[in-house]
Amino acid sequence: MKKASNEKLLDYIYKKEKAYEKYSNELNELNYEYTPIMTKLHKKKSNLFYVLGLTVFAILFITIFVILYDRRFPESFLYIVYSIAALTLGYMVYIIIKLLKEITLNNNERETKYKIISKHLDEGNKYLALASKEVFKLICDNNNYDVIIKKQQELSTVEFARFYEGLLSHETEKILNEIGGKVTDEQILTYYYSWGKKTTLEEKEDYQSFLEGRRKRHLG
Repeated sequence: MKKASNEKLLDYIYKKEKAYEKYSNELNELNYEYTPIMTKLHKKKSNLFYVLGLTVFAILFITIFVILYDRRFPESFLYIVYSIAALTLGYMVYIIIKLLKEITLNNNERETKYKIISKHLDEGNKYLALASKEVFKLICDNNNYDVIIKKQQELSTVEFARFYEGLLSHETEKILNEIGGKVTDEQILTYYYSWGKKTTLEEKEDYQSFLEGRRKRHLG
Protein backbone atom coordinates (compact mmCIF):
# COMPACT_ATOMS: atom_id res chain seq x y z
CA MET A 1 0.00 0.00 0.00
CA LYS A 2 1.29 3.45 -0.92
CA LYS A 3 1.93 5.96 1.82
CA ALA A 4 0.80 9.56 1.87
CA SER A 5 3.32 12.30 2.63
CA ASN A 6 2.88 15.73 4.13
CA GLU A 7 5.48 18.32 3.18
CA LYS A 8 3.58 20.98 5.08
CA LEU A 9 4.02 19.03 8.34
CA LEU A 10 7.77 18.70 7.81
CA ASP A 11 8.01 22.39 7.02
CA TYR A 12 6.11 23.32 10.22
CA ILE A 13 8.34 21.05 12.31
CA TYR A 14 11.47 22.60 10.80
CA LYS A 15 10.22 26.15 11.41
CA LYS A 16 9.17 25.22 14.96
CA GLU A 17 12.60 23.86 15.81
CA LYS A 18 14.39 26.87 14.31
CA ALA A 19 12.16 29.29 16.23
CA TYR A 20 12.69 27.44 19.53
CA GLU A 21 16.42 27.29 18.91
CA LYS A 22 16.56 31.04 18.28
CA TYR A 23 14.50 31.69 21.41
CA SER A 24 16.76 29.49 23.53
CA ASN A 25 19.98 31.07 22.22
CA GLU A 26 18.79 34.65 22.70
CA LEU A 27 17.34 33.87 26.14
CA ASN A 28 20.69 32.45 27.22
CA GLU A 29 22.40 35.62 26.02
CA LEU A 30 19.88 37.76 27.90
CA ASN A 31 20.39 35.78 31.12
CA TYR A 32 24.16 35.97 30.67
CA GLU A 33 23.86 39.75 30.43
CA TYR A 34 21.47 40.40 33.32
CA THR A 35 21.82 37.55 35.83
CA PRO A 36 25.21 38.73 37.23
CA ILE A 37 23.94 42.31 37.44
CA MET A 38 20.71 41.41 39.21
CA THR A 39 22.47 39.00 41.56
CA LYS A 40 24.90 41.74 42.57
CA LEU A 41 22.12 44.32 43.06
CA HIS A 42 19.96 42.00 45.17
CA LYS A 43 22.94 41.06 47.31
CA LYS A 44 23.67 44.76 47.82
CA LYS A 45 20.01 45.33 48.73
CA SER A 46 20.13 42.59 51.36
CA ASN A 47 23.28 44.07 52.87
CA LEU A 48 21.77 47.57 52.97
CA PHE A 49 18.59 46.37 54.67
CA TYR A 50 20.75 44.54 57.19
CA VAL A 51 22.71 47.73 57.95
CA LEU A 52 19.47 49.72 58.07
CA GLY A 53 18.11 47.28 60.64
CA LEU A 54 21.24 47.66 62.74
CA THR A 55 20.98 51.45 62.51
CA VAL A 56 17.33 51.46 63.66
CA PHE A 57 18.19 49.05 66.46
CA ALA A 58 21.09 51.31 67.54
CA ILE A 59 18.81 54.36 67.61
CA LEU A 60 16.24 52.51 69.71
CA PHE A 61 18.96 51.28 72.05
CA ILE A 62 20.34 54.80 72.50
CA THR A 63 16.84 56.17 73.08
CA ILE A 64 16.06 53.63 75.80
CA PHE A 65 19.46 54.20 77.39
CA VAL A 66 18.93 57.98 77.43
CA ILE A 67 15.47 57.61 78.97
CA LEU A 68 16.87 55.46 81.75
CA TYR A 69 19.93 57.64 82.42
CA ASP A 70 18.69 61.04 81.23
CA ARG A 71 20.55 63.16 83.78
CA ARG A 72 23.97 61.72 82.97
CA PHE A 73 24.11 63.16 79.43
CA PRO A 74 24.33 66.84 78.50
CA GLU A 75 21.92 68.13 75.86
CA SER A 76 24.73 68.95 73.43
CA PHE A 77 25.92 65.35 73.52
CA LEU A 78 22.44 64.02 72.88
CA TYR A 79 21.97 66.48 70.04
CA ILE A 80 25.18 65.28 68.36
CA VAL A 81 24.31 61.61 68.83
CA TYR A 82 20.81 61.96 67.44
CA SER A 83 22.00 64.18 64.58
CA ILE A 84 24.51 61.54 63.53
CA ALA A 85 21.89 58.81 63.87
CA ALA A 86 19.34 60.78 61.84
CA LEU A 87 21.88 61.55 59.11
CA THR A 88 22.94 57.91 58.97
CA LEU A 89 19.35 56.72 58.79
CA GLY A 90 18.46 59.28 56.13
CA TYR A 91 21.52 58.36 54.06
CA MET A 92 20.69 54.65 54.30
CA VAL A 93 17.10 55.27 53.15
CA TYR A 94 18.40 57.41 50.25
CA ILE A 95 20.84 54.69 49.15
CA ILE A 96 18.16 52.00 49.37
CA ILE A 97 15.66 54.05 47.34
CA LYS A 98 18.34 54.69 44.72
CA LEU A 99 19.21 50.99 44.61
CA LEU A 100 15.56 49.95 44.28
CA LYS A 101 15.18 52.32 41.34
CA GLU A 102 18.25 50.76 39.72
CA ILE A 103 16.80 47.27 40.23
CA THR A 104 13.48 48.39 38.73
CA LEU A 105 15.27 49.96 35.77
CA ASN A 106 17.22 46.77 35.05
CA ASN A 107 14.08 44.66 35.44
CA ASN A 108 12.23 46.88 32.96
CA GLU A 109 15.13 46.76 30.50
CA ARG A 110 15.27 42.97 30.74
CA GLU A 111 11.50 42.67 30.37
CA THR A 112 11.57 44.87 27.26
CA LYS A 113 14.29 42.74 25.68
CA TYR A 114 12.52 39.53 26.71
CA LYS A 115 9.32 40.63 24.97
CA ILE A 116 11.30 40.86 21.74
CA ILE A 117 12.86 37.44 22.32
CA SER A 118 9.54 35.84 23.32
CA LYS A 119 8.26 36.44 19.79
CA HIS A 120 10.41 33.48 18.75
CA LEU A 121 8.68 31.37 21.41
CA ASP A 122 5.27 32.48 20.16
CA GLU A 123 6.35 31.67 16.62
CA GLY A 124 7.53 28.22 17.67
CA ASN A 125 4.25 27.58 19.50
CA LYS A 126 2.33 28.67 16.40
CA TYR A 127 4.16 26.22 14.16
CA LEU A 128 3.82 23.51 16.81
CA ALA A 129 0.03 23.97 16.79
CA LEU A 130 -0.05 23.91 12.98
CA ALA A 131 2.14 20.80 12.92
CA SER A 132 -0.13 18.96 15.37
CA LYS A 133 -3.10 19.57 13.06
CA GLU A 134 -1.16 18.21 10.11
CA VAL A 135 -0.30 15.09 12.13
CA PHE A 136 -3.97 14.10 12.17
CA LYS A 137 -4.22 14.61 8.41
CA LEU A 138 -1.08 12.62 7.68
CA ILE A 139 -2.08 9.65 9.84
CA CYS A 140 -5.62 9.79 8.47
CA ASP A 141 -4.33 9.82 4.88
CA ASN A 142 -1.97 6.89 5.54
CA ASN A 143 -4.48 4.75 7.40
CA ASN A 144 -7.11 5.29 4.71
CA TYR A 145 -4.98 5.85 1.62
CA ASP A 146 -6.75 3.42 -0.72
CA VAL A 147 -10.22 4.45 0.45
CA ILE A 148 -9.43 8.14 -0.02
CA ILE A 149 -8.11 7.60 -3.54
CA LYS A 150 -11.20 5.60 -4.44
CA LYS A 151 -13.62 8.18 -2.98
CA GLN A 152 -11.83 11.00 -4.82
CA GLN A 153 -12.65 9.26 -8.07
CA GLU A 154 -16.22 8.39 -7.16
CA LEU A 155 -17.46 11.54 -5.41
CA SER A 156 -17.84 15.15 -6.45
CA THR A 157 -15.59 17.76 -4.90
CA VAL A 158 -18.24 18.83 -2.38
CA GLU A 159 -19.19 15.26 -1.50
CA PHE A 160 -15.57 14.22 -1.09
CA ALA A 161 -14.85 17.22 1.16
CA ARG A 162 -17.78 16.19 3.37
CA PHE A 163 -16.61 12.55 3.39
CA TYR A 164 -13.00 13.50 4.21
CA GLU A 165 -14.09 15.83 7.01
CA GLY A 166 -15.96 12.99 8.69
CA LEU A 167 -13.08 10.56 8.16
CA LEU A 168 -10.56 13.02 9.59
CA SER A 169 -12.79 13.71 12.60
CA HIS A 170 -13.03 9.97 13.28
CA GLU A 171 -9.26 9.44 13.00
CA THR A 172 -8.57 12.48 15.18
CA GLU A 173 -10.87 11.26 17.92
CA LYS A 174 -9.30 7.79 17.74
CA ILE A 175 -5.79 9.22 18.14
CA LEU A 176 -6.80 11.46 21.06
CA ASN A 177 -8.44 8.54 22.83
CA GLU A 178 -5.40 6.40 22.16
CA ILE A 179 -3.07 8.92 23.75
CA GLY A 180 -5.49 9.58 26.62
CA GLY A 181 -6.09 12.55 28.88
CA LYS A 182 -5.79 16.23 28.08
CA VAL A 183 -3.52 16.23 25.03
CA THR A 184 -1.07 19.02 24.19
CA ASP A 185 0.39 19.84 20.79
CA GLU A 186 3.78 18.58 21.95
CA GLN A 187 2.30 15.21 22.92
CA ILE A 188 0.61 14.93 19.53
CA LEU A 189 3.99 15.48 17.88
CA THR A 190 5.55 12.85 20.16
CA TYR A 191 2.79 10.47 19.10
CA TYR A 192 3.59 11.25 15.46
CA TYR A 193 7.29 10.41 15.92
CA SER A 194 6.40 7.12 17.61
CA TRP A 195 3.83 6.35 14.93
CA GLY A 196 6.43 7.10 12.25
CA LYS A 197 8.87 4.63 13.79
CA LYS A 198 6.19 1.97 13.90
CA THR A 199 5.02 2.43 10.32
CA THR A 200 8.58 2.40 8.93
CA LEU A 201 9.60 -0.61 11.07
CA GLU A 202 12.37 1.42 12.74
CA GLU A 203 10.76 1.47 16.16
CA LYS A 204 13.33 1.14 18.97
CA GLU A 205 10.88 1.58 21.83
CA ASP A 206 7.71 -0.32 22.57
CA TYR A 207 4.89 1.74 21.08
CA GLN A 208 2.28 0.35 23.44
CA SER A 209 4.55 1.16 26.41
CA PHE A 210 4.62 4.76 25.26
CA LEU A 211 0.82 4.93 25.22
CA GLU A 212 0.45 3.08 28.51
CA GLY A 213 2.98 5.36 30.19
CA ARG A 214 1.10 8.40 28.88
CA ARG A 215 -2.19 7.10 30.29
CA LYS A 216 -0.65 6.31 33.69
CA ARG A 217 0.85 9.82 33.95
CA HIS A 218 -2.56 11.29 33.22
CA LEU A 219 -4.40 9.08 35.70
CA GLY A 220 -1.74 9.60 38.38
